Amino acid sequence: MSIDLGYYIEREGVLVPATLEEWGEFFEDLAHRTVGRSIVSDMEIVTVCTGHNAEATTPPSFYSTGVFQRENNDKLGTMKREWFYSTREAAERGHRRIVEAVRRGDRLSSIRMERA
Repeated sequence: MSIDLGYYIEREGVLVPATLEEWGEFFEDLAHRTVGRSIVSDMEIVTVCTGHNAEATTPPSFYSTGVFQRENNDKLGTMKREWFYSTREAAERGHRRIVEAVRRGDRLSSIRMERA
């Protein structure tokens, strides 16, 4: 099985193949590619479309959620943990699950996600 290392952009929530230049423009627009962003206490949970299978996985991971420790100046600080997804739907579900887990005070290392 081959690994998809191509570039994609989201159009109306659907991934479509893109040139490197199109992907670069898409990647620079964080607001457009953000799937979810939540703040829970001193943690910020951000889920985005990366549009590229940087993890070189099968199935490909075009979305990711990162949990960041917020700094005193309200900027993103150190990433504490990251999860990857193949579809927007899985990314949306994953974002909600991670936000709920952080609100409950669960350890980040105990949060498991499906790969689909």
